[in-house]
Amino acid sequence: MIEIMEIEELYDDRKMIKWMGFFLSEHNEQLSAEKRKPVIIEAKEEQSIEEITKILKMMWEKRLVCSIQLNFIDNGSYYPDIVGTIEGFTDELIIVQTEEGIRSFSESAIRNVQENERIKWFK
Repeated sequence: MIEIMEIEELYDDRKMIKWMGFFLSEHNEQLSAEKRKPVIIEAKEEQSIEEITKILKMMWEKRLVCSIQLNFIDNGSYYPDIVGTIEGFTDELIIVQTEEGIRSFSESAIRNVQENERIKWFK
């Protein structure tokens, strides 16, 4: 007959688990200071409309994930790249599916498009 062991028998608590949720006030201050620090996003190489159109079409056909930098600057920094798959085109808009949802913008607003680097599962 198989004996069912209690959790206490399987794991020796050494009285450390109860302290895992506590942070030092200095640690909390450091974490909040890092969140407030502005991130400067540099400009990528500006591509021509023809080059952007060609890359977007290839990304759409192959269903690849791409990074799109828009030509908008806020406080001396470009907006973060839009990372996602191209879902389609209208006469004026490009539709991109991201992790946050669907985004749409005009092709003339794009500064740079490139294939997103694939993450190796074995690293």
